[in-house]
Amino acid sequence: RMLELASNRVAYHAQFLTAGNREAVLQALLERAPTWDVFYAAGLIDDSADTSALRAMGTRLAVPLVSARGERSPFLRIDGSWEQFLASQNKKFRYKVKRRREDHVKDPAWRTRWFENDTSTDELLHDMLAIEQSSWKASAGTDIASRDFELRYHRELLPFLSDAGMLSAVVLYRGAEPVAYSLCCRSG
Repeated sequence: RMLELASNRVAYHAQFLTAGNREAVLQALLERAPTWDVFYAAGLIDDSADTSALRAMGTRLAVPLVSARGERSPFLRIDGSWEQFLASQNKKFRYKVKRRREDHVKDPAWRTRWFENDTSTDELLHDMLAIEQSSWKASAGTDIASRDFELRYHRELLPFLSDAGMLSAVVLYRGAEPVAYSLCCRSG
């Protein structure tokens, strides 16, 4: 019997969301859960506070822990400003960024719109759905609109992020048509 952390297809990196001590919260969860033989926590980031808490609890309780490398999704922590990050990259990378930025500015058909706090999350979701509908995701059945639970999730997620001051999304347009988006949340 396996006890598995609830997750979703949007969050590539799982976290224990708690205001308390992670190890104590995790232990309380496991003690109150119905009978189980294996506890499965997928998507934890190596060397994160969550992974450390799980390992510490396992060591303290003398239970066997098995760790396996899973999917390597793109995750890039950027500490500091964009300018500091850019300065830390090699010359080729900086050139490509500069060149693409110049190309983008020169062509008036291209524009970006940032959706952050106090912006229309309905418009953002509309544009996200339009982009996914014309992408490979629609034919693969992995676009947001193809699964009702995913659509409901995003309808609740976007206003929540905006109200919490955590929304950071950008949409790229060619003329009036949305062609690409990036949805992020900002914390700390």
